[in-house]
Amino acid sequence: MELHNGGEIEIGEFIFIFWPVELLNKNNEDYEIFDKFSNIFLFGGDGGGSGFGFNIDSGKFEIISIELIGSGPEDIQIFSNSFMDLLKGNFI
Repeated sequence: MELHNGGEIEIGEFIFIFWPVELLNKNNEDYEIFDKFSNIFLFGGDGGGSGFGFNIDSGKFEIISIELIGSGPEDIQIFSNSFMDLLKGNFI
């Protein structure tokens, strides 16, 4: 985080916008993630309405994707098995 606090990267056909550390809790609260999902912690989005985050209940910290507005638990999609897999472009 000292070198890169937030940022944007394109991996394959996807764009990931990583939120700065100081905005992580605020953005999760603003999108009501903590109210709707006890097992999700978002760390960014795609700039087009989807958020990316960790499924903290999985024990593996799978990366999930979910629409930021109007989503429920049934809308959670596993996107990658881990953060390292995400960075390598290994998507599910």
